[in-house]
Amino acid sequence: MTAISEAERARRQSECDQRRAAEASERASLRAELEALRVELTERWHAELTAISEALAKRTNEAIDQVEMLNKRLQAELCNLVKTQFGALRARVDGVLPDTKSALRVARERADEVSESPDPLPPRRVIN
Repeated sequence: MTAISEAERARRQSECDQRRAAEASERASLRAELEALRVELTERWHAELTAISEALAKRTNEAIDQVEMLNKRLQAELCNLVKTQFGALRARVDGVLPDTKSALRVARERADEVSESPDPLPPRRVIN
């Protein structure tokens, strides 16, 4: 009976060792599969972040382009409005002072005459 029980015990030990080896192999396989999934998920995450950042950059550039275009349009409108208002003001001034060009010319000529004065100022006296 001892020989059978030892043979049985050896068979059971062998089966147990085989199961443990199979379980260890399965664990190693599952760990490798989990690591492959982690790598794949990390790659997907990086790809998604890259796509999001590219889309955000594109949309930001589009928004900047729209703001610049609107700014140029508003600047042109403002410039035209200033020109219109300035033209209207000039017309009002011309209506009040019809000969403004000759008045400006006379004032300029008088200023030239004053600046070309023949008698310069005498030098200052030095006080001791």
